[in-house]
Amino acid sequence: MFTAFFVQLFVIQIQIFIFNLVIDCFITPVSPYTFLYGFLVSFLTTIISISMMSLLLLFKCKQRTFYMIINLFLFGGLLLLSARPEGVWNYILTMINPFQFIYALYSVPCIINSFSLILGAFTICYMLIGIIVLSRLTKKDD
Repeated sequence: MFTAFFVQLFVIQIQIFIFNLVIDCFITPVSPYTFLYGFLVSFLTTIISISMMSLLLLFKCKQRTFYMIINLFLFGGLLLLSARPEGVWNYILTMINPFQFIYALYSVPCIINSFSLILGAFTICYMLIGIIVLSRLTKKDD
């Protein structure tokens, strides 16, 4: 499982680097901080997304059912991207929808307020949950 995680992380990092490089060469100059920030945020959001999804590993179900639950969760998250509730509901939706959570993390350097602090607290919580859940997993031969 960790091998698949690191391969995906490596592929994502390469894609973001190539994207930033193409933008730098053909559209507008990009500062080195953009390259660094793209690397750090994509690394962090990948780990956080895996941590969020690791909560689903607590359900005792077959592999096919597990994949269906993950796909439904991700599809629901994509559908909810168009929803923009006001006030507290927006914050709640951001904290449970991995896509909005990642978008919020990318915008943290632009907007630093109390929501950024809440986002940081949830980031730490999701990472701790992921570490706990993934450390307790054992491979079971069927």
